[in-house]
Amino acid sequence: MGTTSTAKSAAVSASAAVATSCPAPTQLTEQFATLRASRQHQSETLKRLMQEAQLRPELQLQYLRELGGDIAVLRPQNRQIQDGHTLLMSQRQQLIRIATSDLAQVKLATEQHDYRALQDWLQQYPQPADIARLGYLEFTLLQLILQLDPQLQPVQLQQLLDSGFSAGFIDLLLASRTGRDLQIVDMLQQSYAGELTINWLDNQRRMNLTLLAAQRGDTTLFDYWLAQGVPAGFGPLEDNAFDVLPLPASQAELQQQLPLVRSLLRLQLAPVSAERQWFWLQQLPEAEAVQLQALLQHEPVGADPLGATASAAVGRQLMETSQQLRQTLTQLWQCQGQSQLTAILTAPEPDSELQQILQITGNMLRSVSTDANQIAQVKKFEQITAQMQHLIRQADWQGLDAFMQTQVKDRDSLYFDNRSFAQELLLHQMLQLQAPADEIIKRLRYFDRRLPPTVITFIQASQDPELASALQKAGYRIPALAVK
Repeated sequence: MGTTSTAKSAAVSASAAVATSCPAPTQLTEQFATLRASRQHQSETLKRLMQEAQLRPELQLQYLRELGGDIAVLRPQNRQIQDGHTLLMSQRQQLIRIATSDLAQVKLATEQHDYRALQDWLQQYPQPADIARLGYLEFTLLQLILQLDPQLQPVQLQQLLDSGFSAGFIDLLLASRTGRDLQIVDMLQQSYAGELTINWLDNQRRMNLTLLAAQRGDTTLFDYWLAQGVPAGFGPLEDNAFDVLPLPASQAELQQQLPLVRSLLRLQLAPVSAERQWFWLQQLPEAEAVQLQALLQHEPVGADPLGATASAAVGRQLMETSQQLRQTLTQLWQCQGQSQLTAILTAPEPDSELQQILQITGNMLRSVSTDANQIAQVKKFEQITAQMQHLIRQADWQGLDAFMQTQVKDRDSLYFDNRSFAQELLLHQMLQLQAPADEIIKRLRYFDRRLPPTVITFIQASQDPELASALQKAGYRIPALAVK
């Protein structure tokens, strides 16, 4: 397995012969990737043999550790743990959605770092429970403010909480993920009434608030969540806080990480990843390396617990592959340097669903204009749309046509002298609200047989099973629209 602290320099020296002549950087990197893939395949094979022999789970772990195998293969498949995106979406059904023009006012408050006008606006919601549920897209207003205003002060947050806002678990996740000031995090935690030890999957890695702090290398936040009872690990098979701790690319970064490393060692935690075990043993000062090596010592299995020639051959291959991996790591370190090795071991992972939706929302929020004229135009659009939806729900088709006619003739209207644009919006609303197919077709006739692409897209997205048949009878041919 890993080298002892007192012998770690000897281990590097013993491998120096391997690294005296450095191969091309790409060759070493490809060799490392190939060996890791081989180790995973051999570990999977050995796991299958152990399970067929009905070895106890603890003995499977012990044997795989002894051979230097990939512990991750022992993790249960299809773990019933929600991901971060599911956590976020679980609040969606409870939200009271605000208008885009109101969102612009919220954004303006965050830009000016002044929430007095927002607090006045909240007075229209006399029930505090309603204020806590106000939101846009998948996010509550409080979550949007946390994303938009990195300079939010504790006194301002307290005023918002006093106005009726309350924190949910996603607020704690967002605050921890973005490295908010500890006072802000603590105020949110005090406002939150739910369970703190919730965990979720992020790129197939089990995470919680303490691991999130470790992933940022934030010792203060790590200690805070640990003190709140949020654990730093989930057992011997799962990555723990040591596995997500950023690998230092320099001695200066190592010194910054040492307080968190010492906290992890006091918790009797060691990395599950064999590569990270090797890396930290080489990097840590002697006292910490000795402690880590002691944690990596396990009772030997002894004779092959499977007692089979096939498993013995797989075991030998796995042990050889693990040794070759350590030699390759030494070569990478000596030939390409610490910073390059750190980059190889921390190759970027694909964005999780939660990260993707945070990025999409961030882009959307940046596009919202806080210009007074633009806000007025958006508000006017919302009022027109609301009136259209009211008339559609009332099935007042004559009133709907008359309303749209006034919009086209009114010089102050968004649709003045633009009947085509007005008709497209009208059809969009009718399709969304599943108006009767015959009423939709009456209003399609404005375009004759040349429907605009936007209208075709609206029709294709319709959930009305009767619409396709009615369109076909009326002589319209819409691509990819199934006829019932």
